[in-house]
Amino acid sequence: MRLSQFKQTKGVDLVVDINSLEEYRSPCNKSIRLCRDKRSFLDDKGYWNVYPIAFNPAQVYVVCPHCGEIHIHGRGQEPEFKYEGHRATQCLVSNNNGYIIIRGNHA
Repeated sequence: MRLSQFKQTKGVDLVVDINSLEEYRSPCNKSIRLCRDKRSFLDDKGYWNVYPIAFNPAQVYVVCPHCGEIHIHGRGQEPEFKYEGHRATQCLVSNNNGYIIIRGNHA
């Protein structure tokens, strides 16, 4: 989902100030606005490491470093909420190896 759609989402607990996400125009379609989370980083094995931007009771929300949209993943079960770890991207961007969700904020 795009950032504009996410801003209309109800029932989520934000981890970061949404205004801290960097918005940019899509290189393929200038009318589409995508976003970046400045906390994301590429590790020495070539995997993107991302932090959650929000939660709800069942899901975790992250900014995809490959496509610039917000992806939703399962949060896991209480009490541990094992949402962290490697995840395949849900986008159609080819030649990417997913990302690793890291527990925490690090805003």
